Amino acid sequence: MPCLAWDLPDGPSAASVTYIEGAHAMLVTGDPGSRSLLAEAPERFRASGQVGDAHMATMLWAMAEAFFGTRTSASAARDAYVGEAEASGAEWARTWAQWCTGLVELRHGEAERALAHLQQALAGNRRSGTAGDRCGAWRPWPGRWRPP
Repeated sequence: MPCLAWDLPDGPSAASVTYIEGAHAMLVTGDPGSRSLLAEAPERFRASGQVGDAHMATMLWAMAEAFFGTRTSASAARDAYVGEAEASGAEWARTWAQWCTGLVELRHGEAERALAHLQQALAGNRRSGTAGDRCGAWRPWPGRWRPP
């Protein structure tokens, strides 16, 4: 019998449940409510010592703000993610931060400025061989993916 997160004592408040619900709301249902779930998830992960998961949650929060938030909220979330990415020293995190910066510009700013950031993200990805991403599944997102 599988164990469901909801069946655990802290299930409904578990960081991973908040994160997964937020990711699902953003990527599958296109729910602007994903913003609040994904804003909450990083601190829940940090509280339990899950720094890597907190970083991923911050990245998705920045994306949710870009897709559904205002320029102000999207810029604030992007800045938080860029700061984390720079502090991590990980090239893959920096390329994703550059990509998020381009996404914020694409959705709330100027397409010309977005293009430069997205190109820099791709160049960083190619330089580092980021996470073995040979197919570049994330690359079409800025221009093609639309919330449902």
